[in-house]
Amino acid sequence: MLCMSALLLPACGGGTSSGSAEARAVSEWIEGPVITVDGVSQKLLSDTVQMGDISPGAVVAGVFHILNGGSGPVVIAGVSTSCGCTSTEFTREPILPGGEGKISYRFDSKGYSGRQNKVITVRLSSGAPVRVILKGYVEE
Repeated sequence: MLCMSALLLPACGGGTSSGSAEARAVSEWIEGPVITVDGVSQKLLSDTVQMGDISPGAVVAGVFHILNGGSGPVVIAGVSTSCGCTSTEFTREPILPGGEGKISYRFDSKGYSGRQNKVITVRLSSGAPVRVILKGYVEE
């Protein structure tokens, strides 16, 4: 079983509010990309998750996976987001060869409208950082 630990990263004005993505119910769930790590470099250096049209105030959540295709353990060294409206949780223990880690995210659209592009940057124990871009449109 994978142990997940919450990490809320403030941006977009800094800090969190009582209406944060952690406190609000999820309106939509999206399965995201799979990132395969071969021990030297990531096969996927960036990918895009299409969140589609989002109702005002809705929370969109999803997950993407880190698969270790290498011969040694891989650690998710850190995950950061481009905006405090997006929070993440990720596997903290080493991902053994052939194993899988997960990064889940929540985007809270409260207070946002129009086109949204949010970046999640994943730093692994080796290789270049991986960027996953969340794209959507919050209806007005």
